Amino acid sequence: MFNSNSGYVGQSMSVRAAEAYQNGEMPLSKWNKAAILEEIKASYGKEARGHCQTLSLGELRSTFLEVSSWHHTGSYFGKTDFYSFDDDPTLAEVMSFKHESETKKHETKRFWAIVNYKIWSGSRNHPHCKNKKGIATWTETDGKESLVEIEGEDKKFRLSSLDVSRELARKPAKNSLIRKALAQSQR
Repeated sequence: MFNSNSGYVGQSMSVRAAEAYQNGEMPLSKWNKAAILEEIKASYGKEARGHCQTLSLGELRSTFLEVSSWHHTGSYFGKTDFYSFDDDPTLAEVMSFKHESETKKHETKRFWAIVNYKIWSGSRNHPHCKNKKGIATWTETDGKESLVEIEGEDKKFRLSSLDVSRELARKPAKNSLIRKALAQSQR
């Protein structure tokens, strides 16, 4: 008879995965910021630990962890990568690390447009749709669009759900002809 649990410790991890834990290897989800900082302190000293404390968890993981092995885990024998601390960077390299935000400049652009949009109301069995027109504002940071705000509406919209009829170079003034034309078209 086949014993599917002979190479397993309990139901969740193989014997070799348990040995990997004892050797300091863990799945990526188990490497938290405190564990990585403790390894930095043991390898490089307190000063390096203090410097690296300002780095994000993602920056620490990408810099100091490397895939060392894989093991079967779970009751369905899933494959899980295990990571170990990589002490290849020299102390000088560790002390020169900077935040991604310090090295990367974010480019933010602000847009305004006249848009056509729909507001749905009613029930699922009796839906009602109102076509509206308004002035929308959104920002784009490094190519990623934010949610769109439309003047006079409480909720925010996705840009893909709107029909942009005309982009504007700047925000229209309160008494501009554009606002007057929009007010007349809403009636």
